[in-house]
Amino acid sequence: MLAHLRQHLVAVLSSAQRVILSTTGPAGLQAAMLPCVADGLLIRLMLPRTSDLLLNIEREPQVLVTSSDWQVWGRARVLDSGARAALINGFNLPDPAWFTLIEVVPARVAVSRHEGWGAAETFDVDAES
Repeated sequence: MLAHLRQHLVAVLSSAQRVILSTTGPAGLQAAMLPCVADGLLIRLMLPRTSDLLLNIEREPQVLVTSSDWQVWGRARVLDSGARAALINGFNLPDPAWFTLIEVVPARVAVSRHEGWGAAETFDVDAES
């Protein structure tokens, strides 16, 4: 991905603090509004440990993450406890022990129009970006 396009996407993704995560799998279609932090092109989300979203992600890692400014189609993975401990501080949660950290690697990003509806820009993202 070209450096200026990557910088544009990083700026767009960093605007969201809460998003809707949508999954499908054994627990059926699931969606929830969750706190998030963007780190470059990666999106990290905190899920309650008892969430049906986690069951779905374990079986089907393809997810859709939606903010008011963008949508990301990508693959989610649960981060291990070492990565979780290093990254949890950015979320300001009352009791982080009850939450699991997941990371979404984007495959496609659609940036919303500021007026009207639909996407103003759509980007396919390389795994190495």
